[in-house]
Order: sequence, then structure tokens, then C-alpha cells
Amino acid sequence: MSIEFNPDSGHLRLDRDSFARLTEWFREGRPGAVPPELSAAGALDDQGDLHPVPLACLATVAAPLCRIAVRMTDPAGRLEQGDLWLGPEVAGMLLELPDGRAELGLLHPIFVPVMLWRVLALGPRLRLSADAVAVDPGTLDQLTDPRPERRADAVRVLAQHGVTGAEELRCDARVQASWVAPGGAPGIRVVRVLDTPAGLWHVTREGDLALLTPTTASAVWRELVSVLPNDQELPASE
Repeated sequence: MSIEFNPDSGHLRLDRDSFARLTEWFREGRPGAVPPELSAAGALDDQGDLHPVPLACLATVAAPLCRIAVRMTDPAGRLEQGDLWLGPEVAGMLLELPDGRAELGLLHPIFVPVMLWRVLALGPRLRLSADAVAVDPGTLDQLTDPRPERRADAVRVLAQHGVTGAEELRCDARVQASWVAPGGAPGIRVVRVLDTPAGLWHVTREGDLALLTPTTASAVWRELVSVLPNDQELPASE
């Protein structure tokens, strides 16, 4: 388990295997001493306990009110991912770094939509002049197939339906929020967007089909805000 600690921010840099082991150690009640990798990284306070930032972050990861998974797939099938765990007062985040590791840190829950916006890299976009289109969901999956011929087939099918920009797809971005609703039922909400140089397509389900609707960055921002559960969708505190 290789870990780096930033004393200014309190954030950890680690690989996902190290994160999984660290999370398991925390969920088991932090048995034994603090893992030596954390001590070697300088991630302890003056009393020899875990620094308050990773401590609060791991506590939120272990028992979140809501989890958000961000998955962005480019045309070659390469996946970028990030995860956030929301608690009443803090949110933990695990975001990928260019070197293949991830950064584990904290932010206030009110800033979660802003962080999602930054991760998706959604700046101003022109609105597509097109109508909503319903297609087979498998066609969208082909857009990020590593095989060029499969991607070309998907682009051709979408063009026949009037979907422009698919041949220069930047990424297929999906944000999924999940939580436990009152009574123990699972709660889930998804925002999915195809980002192309021509503009953005909002993807929703319509029966067995995927509905592609032209959208804007401002509209996606509103979707990201509303992806979080409201008070009525979460169990009452005991």
C-alpha cells in the first residue's frame, strides 16, 4: 500500500487497491495500529491518530447518505472514473489522477455539483439544432467500443436518425447517485450526456430505447444539482 499525504490539504494520493484496503481497515473498526504506510506518509496528528481530514473522509465513505459514481468513456473505450460519498456535513471524494493513482479528499456537500461539473469538464456549448431521437441503447454502447469498425457502425446508424457529432465524440459521461430510501428501498438517479464538438446530447430511457435530446451545459448543470436525493428521499435520522 503506497500512500502520499499532503499536509496543506489533508488529502491522500494512493492507488485504488490501497484505498480498498484502507477502507476495509476503517470499516472493521480500525483494528490494531494505524497502517504503517499512513504513518510513513505523515498522515497522523500530534497524538498519533489519523489526521482529521482522511479520518472524516473515511468515516463518510464507510457510512454515506448517498454515493455518486462518475464514469466517463472516450471513443477508444478508455474509462475515467471518480467517486463521491455524501454525509450530512462532509463529502469524501476519490478522483483519478493522470499518473493512474487517485486523490482522496474532502469537500462540503454543497460543492458536490460544482465538483461534478469540473470532472465532466463542461464549459459553454452551442445548442444542437435537432429533434429528440430514440435509438437502441446498444448503439450508444458501440460509440465507445475499442474496435473502430463497431464505432463506425454506431456513427452511421445515429447519423441515419439525425444525430450529429457522434463521429467526433469526446466522451460518454454518466453520473449515478444511489442511496437507501425510507423503508430500505434503493434510490437511484442517473444523468448521462454525450459530449461532442457539435454540442451535448442528454440521454434518458424511454421504454426499451435510449432517448437522445439536444441540451446545453446550463441544463446539464441543473441535472447535476437535481441528481442528489432530497430530504424526503432519505431516511429520517434516529
